[in-house]
Amino acid sequence: MDRASRTRVTPPPVVSKRHAIATLLAVFAVAATGCGPVARSEPRLVLLYAPCSVGKKFLSPWNDSVSYTPNLARFARESIVFERHQTETGQSGIAYASILSGSQADHHGVYRHPAVLADDLYLISEAYADAGYETFFWNGHPMTRDELNYAQGVPDENHFSKALLADDPRFVEILEQLERDPEYKAFVVTNMATTHGPYKRAPVARFVLEHPTDTLEVTRAELRRFGDLYHDNYFGLTWNHTATLQKLGISAALPTLSRVIELLYRANISHLDHLFGNVLDAITRKGLMPESLIVFTADHGEVLYRDSATFKWTHSMLLDHEVLGVPLMIHAPGIAAGRYAGVTRSIDVFPTMAGLSNILPHDRGTQGVDLSRVLSGDEPTPELLAYSHTTVLVEKVFRQMYQPRYQHNWLEARKFFPDDDVRHIWVAVRSGDEWFKYRKLEDGSWATQAFDLAADPDANHDIFDSNPSRHVAIRDQLIAYKSMLIRAYEQSHDRTGKHRLSDEQEQEMLRGLGYIQ
Repeated sequence: MDRASRTRVTPPPVVSKRHAIATLLAVFAVAATGCGPVARSEPRLVLLYAPCSVGKKFLSPWNDSVSYTPNLARFARESIVFERHQTETGQSGIAYASILSGSQADHHGVYRHPAVLADDLYLISEAYADAGYETFFWNGHPMTRDELNYAQGVPDENHFSKALLADDPRFVEILEQLERDPEYKAFVVTNMATTHGPYKRAPVARFVLEHPTDTLEVTRAELRRFGDLYHDNYFGLTWNHTATLQKLGISAALPTLSRVIELLYRANISHLDHLFGNVLDAITRKGLMPESLIVFTADHGEVLYRDSATFKWTHSMLLDHEVLGVPLMIHAPGIAAGRYAGVTRSIDVFPTMAGLSNILPHDRGTQGVDLSRVLSGDEPTPELLAYSHTTVLVEKVFRQMYQPRYQHNWLEARKFFPDDDVRHIWVAVRSGDEWFKYRKLEDGSWATQAFDLAADPDANHDIFDSNPSRHVAIRDQLIAYKSMLIRAYEQSHDRTGKHRLSDEQEQEMLRGLGYIQ
């Protein structure tokens, strides 16, 4: 049983229709809560560690049965673990824009990826640079590369096109300078696609040796055969699942295929845990943990195999709870470890980190809430609504969906997302453990779905209309939210093409993450 389901928390109530609409209009303009930063020790090392495609159910801080993430378990014992943290969307370019800008697509302007962030956005790295920190970005993700402008506020010489490793000479220099110079302050961001699909086979050998009881009873022959099938048919298995299984003649072997793919994913999660643990060890050896603000989160989660999921082994174009419910842990000087049961959003990461660092509030477009005073016990837990949405298709992707040699892989996805019209996007909102989605069905109609994640963790049972008046109010909120996104899109940089990449650059980035063949 996962820890969140064992924690007894009374979810925030869904507000009245009138108050809900007011909340919807206000949520995108809210800045920091409280009267200002709490007086506390200012961290000298700030690390935002944000890998890609990290599912909470595969991490020990959220699932007691997981034994292969010991470093994350160790970090959790010294941190605040957020049980109901939500991301903006299941696409990296949009989600990272949300984390780094503290705002959603109506402000940061990214509705698909790859896309270039506008210069006039104020990013977290700029806030720390303005506060006297030397800023660094170890950028290991194709959708936040140099030319996409996600490293604003970071000098060119401190921007590296790779993931952060503990033994990186420049990182070692940062730690040594922090150790010898009490006036020096450093802000470090890193991301990586370590656990992005199609999941790599390289970490499996080490995983099997270190965690033999977590290998799902997969034989070497099964790993070889079904691993090959998965990698050779990744697009079809993801976007045209049932027909691809039938074409390959392996419908009856679906349970074995699912175990093999999950083993690959577990092995990659374990490898990520090693990488993060090594960074923590390097900081600890220098005696810097008491002066460090360290945040572990992710851009989005991942759906593996679940029968009720629209698509399998992916995150894009989905509003499933496994995709939007992402990890967040915060270790900060003066903040006691524990668990945070309220709903939080990716847009809250930037203002909360700024509050924990005694960086003064600003009015540069941050839409999230500064939770630093809540974490210190000076304010009550706010009742937040977490809104999310799907993506607008990139032109290169939907064109490939109709090319004769590829279209058989996309037939199912085309029912829901036939082209790049923004009106195809789905939207969702979370309040406590209540989860609502407004989405297109297979017959082309639109419907609102509701789920109680406390009683139904896999979201298999739609309970919309179990409380008609409240559910209708939420449906109206979701439709209003979608309309707002559509209006903002018409004025966005993404839509107007002011910051478009060349065809060659776009194709290279999309292929780098397996979005096109």
